[in-house]
Amino acid sequence: MSAEPSQVPDADVNVREESLPCYQCGICSGSCPAARLESTFNPRRMVVNSNLGKTKIPANNKSIWLCAGCFCCSHNCPNDVKVAEIVAELRVEAAEVGNLPLVIDEKKCIGCANCEYACPEDAIKVDPGTMVSKVDPSLCRSCGTCAVECPVFAISYANFDDSQYENMIMKTLEGLPEGDPKIIAFTCNWCGHTGAESSMAPHPNVGAVNMLCTGRIDPLFIYKAFRAGADGVLIAGCAPGRCFYKWNNKKAESRTKRIKRNLEELGIEPERMRIDLVEVNNGAVFSDSFDSFTEELKKLGGKK
Repeated sequence: MSAEPSQVPDADVNVREESLPCYQCGICSGSCPAARLESTFNPRRMVVNSNLGKTKIPANNKSIWLCAGCFCCSHNCPNDVKVAEIVAELRVEAAEVGNLPLVIDEKKCIGCANCEYACPEDAIKVDPGTMVSKVDPSLCRSCGTCAVECPVFAISYANFDDSQYENMIMKTLEGLPEGDPKIIAFTCNWCGHTGAESSMAPHPNVGAVNMLCTGRIDPLFIYKAFRAGADGVLIAGCAPGRCFYKWNNKKAESRTKRIKRNLEELGIEPERMRIDLVEVNNGAVFSDSFDSFTEELKKLGGKK
């Protein structure tokens, strides 16, 4: 899997011509990590619409910004359709019609440049004239770390805003059985989720909240999970040096240390939170982690 972002195609690339060889097998969608996260993101459907000349349909779909340029779709296509390039060109059209990956509230933005320093793709920068952050949609990969780093909550995403994640946390907790310690696992869509999901069958006390990236995990999500009844919180992300968004796993690790200090001040044992950064699909590691974390939480007992 390539970690390179999708590039805007050359001017002579024609979306319709590139999509014509497609015979709708669906392998592109089946191999797409973003499609696993959000069902409305469907590479096959995008290619078919392009084939029919209906580019406005995918261009107006906000989930088009979930594409992170992994090229799984193109690499796995048996007919060599340039799916990733088609999606990249459709994103150009999306930006032209006002469908953007994120919205910056210019009235709230204070020009602190936290978002600029946090972005792994240099997709967001403070305009020196207006001192307001601006996004380059051709570079943005929707990892979400800029929104977390914004101190005034001026950035909101087209996909999975804070309220959506908070609802996911609540619904996940409601589905966990009483008795054993309830664990919320925030899982990275690229490495953490696959490994954690394959290990959850024997661990009914663990509920996964799938994130596009661990860089999107806001400390407020952690606090709200505990407040809503979680006995423990685990973050599952990419192994060191393997983050799909360059350094966001390290940011998540750094935030975890700060969050643990804050938990202690709130009267919650910092041991109730942990982060595991492992190789993709390593279900055995997560299974052992769930076991040990559950036992540790049992020793800690109920939250104060």
